[in-house]
Amino acid sequence: PLILYHDGSDYTDIAGATTILNNLVAWDRIEPILAIFVNPLDREAEYAFGDTDRFTRLIVEELMPWIETNYHVSQNPARRAVTGPSYAGLATARHCFQHPEEFGLCAPFSPSLWVSDRALMDEMESSDLTNIRWYVDWGTYEEPICSDSRRFSSMLEKQGASFVRSEEHTSELQ
Repeated sequence: PLILYHDGSDYTDIAGATTILNNLVAWDRIEPILAIFVNPLDREAEYAFGDTDRFTRLIVEELMPWIETNYHVSQNPARRAVTGPSYAGLATARHCFQHPEEFGLCAPFSPSLWVSDRALMDEMESSDLTNIRWYVDWGTYEEPICSDSRRFSSMLEKQGASFVRSEEHTSELQ
């Protein structure tokens, strides 16, 4: 299996993703997995504004074929995940929605679905999202991320998509 992390260095430097994954494998909680940590050159342009199509093509047409050539990874989209927060959550949803033949597991965290007047969410609403398994996670203190994530979760539910949602609320920021 494979997981692609957008904002990759945040996951390695802040979240300790490599240690977490190594421990999960060692404890037999997950099977060995190839983790790809991708950093954008221009986060706003590549994830949200301007170069999003070019960035998506880079991932799907250049990075994934290179990974498949150089590593033994499943080509089954049900064994390929993408994740990322905020703008990277938007890119995560876009990659899975536009290329379900590549990625069948999608975990956008606090996705910035408000970008471009909610164009991606509107497009997804009139499309079939049932061929992707979704995990959508957000906090309640940031609008419009909270209301958009609720709307997106309701949309997934109406379509009968396989999804888990998690809305977190804390009484104060630590």
